[in-house]
Amino acid sequence: MGGRLLARRPAVEQRLGDEGDGVLIDVAAKSAYVLNRTAWTIWELCDRQHNADEIIDELARRWGIDTAEAAPGCLRVLAFLEAAELVVGIEC
Repeated sequence: MGGRLLARRPAVEQRLGDEGDGVLIDVAAKSAYVLNRTAWTIWELCDRQHNADEIIDELARRWGIDTAEAAPGCLRVLAFLEAAELVVGIEC
């Protein structure tokens, strides 16, 4: 993922209650994904303005943890979102 900016592909978004969880529906693939609060935050940060390192930094800042602690989980979520073709890397 490196320095590539990350962009969301079109999906129907629905927040679930006040906990920060949400559902993404990929109409074209006929798939739905339930995201927890952290995964939803990562999804929102895939806004064509952040790369993976910047998303990790932002998660660490928001939750008051070290980037080394935030990185593995964040990278797993990003890999999942890319494999599901919900997020793509774009060249800077």
